[in-house]
Amino acid sequence: MPDAGLLLQLAEIAGIFVGFGALISVRSADSSDPFVVSTIRYVTWVGVWVLISSLAPVALSRFGLAGRTLWLPCALLALVVFIVLWLTDTLSPESKSFGKMTARPLLGLRTLYLGVGGPLVLGLVGSLVVVALDIWPEAAQGLYFAAVSSGMALAGLTLLTVVFIAPHR
Repeated sequence: MPDAGLLLQLAEIAGIFVGFGALISVRSADSSDPFVVSTIRYVTWVGVWVLISSLAPVALSRFGLAGRTLWLPCALLALVVFIVLWLTDTLSPESKSFGKMTARPLLGLRTLYLGVGGPLVLGLVGSLVVVALDIWPEAAQGLYFAAVSSGMALAGLTLLTVVFIAPHR
């Protein structure tokens, strides 16, 4: 597996995002605000997803798996974990607060977040589905890496959103 180093670096960066999320949640003066809870939870779970998704192919390749036998279980694991975490987060009462933002600066930020984050999620899930269904087998490794990178960008975007929303809350 030629890009094991890149996946390990993504896992390290994701660990930093998880740490930032935990630090913000501990140090936040308004840690009972549902919006703060929701966004910090999102940063944390996406960071954990990137960790799992980055380390899965590295670990499985140590058992001699390669090609389809490597990328299929990794893509399925990444899809299942992403969907379970997303549903768990989306169905929580705190997550509903994101849709209830009414202040003008917050509406613009929410629109920007959804405009950038939506395509990132679609690219992430779409790449994993293409890998899982073996639609483009010669690009499986690149598509998987693109999905994990999209997850990293999504975690960064969410962390940035938390920082920009803080003065308006």
